[in-house]
Amino acid sequence: MKVSRTLALSAVVLLLGRPVRELAAQPPTTGGPKLTTQEVAARLEKVGKDPVALLELVPLTDSKQAARLRQQVKALLLERKPLAGPEELEVLTRAVARTLPAAARSPAEVREVLGTPREVLRQILYRRSVEQWHYDAPLSLCVVFTAPRGKSPRVQTVLLPGLAKP
Repeated sequence: MKVSRTLALSAVVLLLGRPVRELAAQPPTTGGPKLTTQEVAARLEKVGKDPVALLELVPLTDSKQAARLRQQVKALLLERKPLAGPEELEVLTRAVARTLPAAARSPAEVREVLGTPREVLRQILYRRSVEQWHYDAPLSLCVVFTAPRGKSPRVQTVLLPGLAKP
């Protein structure tokens, strides 16, 4: 039984060209249906100036519209932070931490939403690297990127300061 499982795994590796465990570690792709320009305009009108709702729209739009939405979210977060109370700011931070991994997968996309990080920590591990980007403005967040060897970094998770999980 163990021999047949090993043969099956090696057959999968030969067919796909890479190890099975590497396939399992890949994040799900957001290749779902995209909205038309009219649908995006209708949803933008409905959403108004809610940064979290705008972030939720990003995976449903094309790349140009997604970049504009991320920049709009950044501007809204910067203008809302000084006006928000501590409770509202905490709710907003949790909501952004929950929606950011789907809206911004690469470091460049995260910079579009949150700007330049205050601090960057890097750790090189066997066959991968891990980066933590710490932000104070517009929100206090820690974005964790992982990059398998030879691949570009992707958002793994977004952490809230002082908490182990978002």
